[in-house]
Amino acid sequence: RIVKFAETAVPGMVLLYFAAGLFVILRDIPALIMAFKSIFIYAFQPAAAVGGFAGVTVMKTLQIGVARSVYSNEAGWGSSPIIHASVDVDHPGRQGMWGAFEVFVDTMIVCTITGLIVIVTGAWQTGRGGAGSVGEAFNSVFGQSGSIALAFFILIFSLTTTTGWFSYLESLIVFCVSNKTHDERMKYVKFVRYTGPLVPLCISMFFFYHGTVPSMVWMMLDIQSGIPVYVNVIALTLLSPIIFKKVREFENDYLDPEKAARKAAKLAKKR
Repeated sequence: RIVKFAETAVPGMVLLYFAAGLFVILRDIPALIMAFKSIFIYAFQPAAAVGGFAGVTVMKTLQIGVARSVYSNEAGWGSSPIIHASVDVDHPGRQGMWGAFEVFVDTMIVCTITGLIVIVTGAWQTGRGGAGSVGEAFNSVFGQSGSIALAFFILIFSLTTTTGWFSYLESLIVFCVSNKTHDERMKYVKFVRYTGPLVPLCISMFFFYHGTVPSMVWMMLDIQSGIPVYVNVIALTLLSPIIFKKVREFENDYLDPEKAARKAAKLAKKR
């Protein structure tokens, strides 16, 4: 159900966001050209930037960029394969290609459009960060309805993200108690399903009550997100012979049109 919901909601939201973003950045071509120029200039001379970017070093820029990209596309975490593994395909390499395509769309298209929106409209000079700067950008073009539309986009993306994370959690719980009966496994899953939301809620209330600044929250999130990356890199290194074998197998047997046609014919006969 989660996969069906995500595959229905996410593409539509991406297309809507993509269309709105293109409208914003293409309505002022000179500003778009200056935006690209500014990106390349301030990437290597960040101290020359003004507003919210003042005083940021190249190393800090790279650090923040890489950290935020991990939250955006989950690359390196090893979490998205849990969802990809639930899909029925003829070869794991095919789903792996979709996984790579997912990262490309999220980072190179959606995130690039977001950055261009903020720069083209001048919202980056307001000093606001994150969704606040994007909201300012949309408001400058669409008025108050821009913030409403952005809130709707964030709601859908957040909903699909959280449902995906709970799917990860349920899969991990089932794996950890795989020696139990089906009914016993479902008891664990239901317990996590109903109590799981309490954890982030309590953490959020703690931060809100103590007035924790966003930078502190981001630092804690960056630390905890680095742990699975290191573990996943070790696992990928150990599994690299199998991975390369499967990649070569997919390239040779499935990307070749003639071989792919023969395999499809064989599968059709078996069915």
